[in-house]
Amino acid sequence: MKKICFAAALLLLMFCFSVFPASAKEYQENGYEYSLYGKEAVIEKVPNVKGHIQVPEKLGGFKVTEIAGFAFSKNICESISIPDSVTVIEGQAFHKCRNLKKIKLPAKLSKISYYMFQDCVSLQEVTLGKSVKKIQTGAFYNCVKLQKINLPVSLKKIQSNAFYKCFKLTNVKFGNKLTSIGSRAFYKNYELKKITIPSSVTKVHENAFEKCDSLASVIFKGKKTKLGKGVFVDCTGLKKVKLPAKMKYIPEKTFYGCTNLKSVVLPKPVSFIKAKSFAGCESLKKIHLTNKVYAIGDGAFKYSGLKSIHLNKKVQFIGNSAFAGTNIKNLQMGENVLYIGNKVFASCTSLKTIYIPANVKGINANAFNDCSSLREIRVAAGNKNYCAKDGVLYNKSMTKLIQYPLHKINRSFHVPSSVRTIRSNSFNDNNYLRNLTISAGAIGNYAFQGMTKLRTVRITQGTKKIGKEAFLGCRRLSRIDIADSVKTIGDYAFSETNIRVAHIPSGLVKMNANAFSRCDKLSAFTGGGGRFTVKDGVLYNGPMTRLMKYPPKKNTKSFTVPRSVKYVSSEAFDRVSHLTKLYFEKGIKSLPYNCIYKVKNLKSIVFASGTKLKNGEYAVGDCPKLAVIVGPSSYPIRRMAYYASATLITL
Repeated sequence: MKKICFAAALLLLMFCFSVFPASAKEYQENGYEYSLYGKEAVIEKVPNVKGHIQVPEKLGGFKVTEIAGFAFSKNICESISIPDSVTVIEGQAFHKCRNLKKIKLPAKLSKISYYMFQDCVSLQEVTLGKSVKKIQTGAFYNCVKLQKINLPVSLKKIQSNAFYKCFKLTNVKFGNKLTSIGSRAFYKNYELKKITIPSSVTKVHENAFEKCDSLASVIFKGKKTKLGKGVFVDCTGLKKVKLPAKMKYIPEKTFYGCTNLKSVVLPKPVSFIKAKSFAGCESLKKIHLTNKVYAIGDGAFKYSGLKSIHLNKKVQFIGNSAFAGTNIKNLQMGENVLYIGNKVFASCTSLKTIYIPANVKGINANAFNDCSSLREIRVAAGNKNYCAKDGVLYNKSMTKLIQYPLHKINRSFHVPSSVRTIRSNSFNDNNYLRNLTISAGAIGNYAFQGMTKLRTVRITQGTKKIGKEAFLGCRRLSRIDIADSVKTIGDYAFSETNIRVAHIPSGLVKMNANAFSRCDKLSAFTGGGGRFTVKDGVLYNGPMTRLMKYPPKKNTKSFTVPRSVKYVSSEAFDRVSHLTKLYFEKGIKSLPYNCIYKVKNLKSIVFASGTKLKNGEYAVGDCPKLAVIVGPSSYPIRRMAYYASATLITL
């Protein structure tokens, strides 16, 4: 048995030697390091010399047929000539030859290997042989001074990053055997001015000519050439393009950021304009859609210079932000449009009127955000889902108010009694309305945000919910009447308003202290009951264990926090004007960061003897007149005094 095992092992060893031969022995001659494979020499390393290198045709009497990877790496030579006996040059052979300016490659070389000339930053001219069929990935990567290269007719493929950051390359002529141009093949070729893609090319891959700033003209000779995503992204000099005649769709980001593109003719078969295809094309004023276009993708024309566009009858889908930030003034959509997505017309500051076709089934809440010139929304009479009244958009039954035009110049508005929901963003940034009466069951998030002229709001009985930031930034809003039916008030709902007195509904179930954040003119809270208590104009939770908000304009110089209070909310004493002395009973347990902030006249803070504060080191911020903090010598109180730059008097 042992003899059989030994014989088997010996056979396996002999097989391995026959299949995997030992590495070739290396030789040297005149500074060249080379190895032999049969009767052919492979150069492994060349002498590191200035000036010109003439690679020998033979070494040790053997014909040189190959140059190994890194053979010239970091060589200081300026020019190289390679004999025609060489048929293979491996990847990165000339890696970081920073002084190399000129090279002539052998006639029988069939490929320019991957990263062959990577970081040859002085290389200006390359002569390729007539047999080259492929330029591999990164072959001339970062050859920033390369100005001239002859691409032979034999060339079939240019792979990804082949001429990446060849800043000075001015002219490239493709032969009629070329079939493919790889992704980012000519990325940041700043001096490239004109490109003609031959009919033999079946695909130009994603971002192939991205950031070719000077590229002004592109012509596709073939009818069926396909494009990947973002082929011409940020080609800021591009003015005109002739696209393949049988192109069926415009890929994502094809002309994204082409700020000088003025006109483009869409091939007749185009039926889909994909996401961000023309986004940022600031000079594109108009475009004619073919009769086959049925869908416009997300952000397709976002922040382009588009002033007018005719949507044909076949258009069914308009993606999110499709026309956002354009200069369109009036738009009539075809009768087959089914959905209007998120921010489709957002920031279209020139849009004055819009027509909603009969078949529209859905409109996103943010579809018309920041349309500051929008005066009227019209809806087709036969629409089963939506209607308009006095230019305001509602659902069909008028139970939901969807959009109030931002440029509608009425000063007062009474929400119809049928409305149960005011949708998010529906009024925000309207700069005309001054008085509002609301009877809707629910007010959506951001619904009235940023209305700079709004002064009075009356929220009537039946309203149950006020969404977050609903009135945020309505800086002239000084009076608001809130019905006791309201159960929920969202975060920052009335923040940054000029409300003087805030009524807390008796039926209120949920509200955070930040609902009245930065209401610097607020002098008192009223109402309360159930889960929220108002005492002496100050807002607490129901059992008064938490002080939620002290009114900034409350006209009192001294205030004692009730003994029942254990906690204080953030911003509880934010920007209080008149308070000079603040006293805490010993029930207080915790003070959050900057809960006493910018109380400009505060001179002293006193904690009762026996107070056991768990934290509060950073409770006080920017109180310039605070002179003294009095209380037990606990760590939180000592650090509070230190960070507030106040004298500590311990009890």
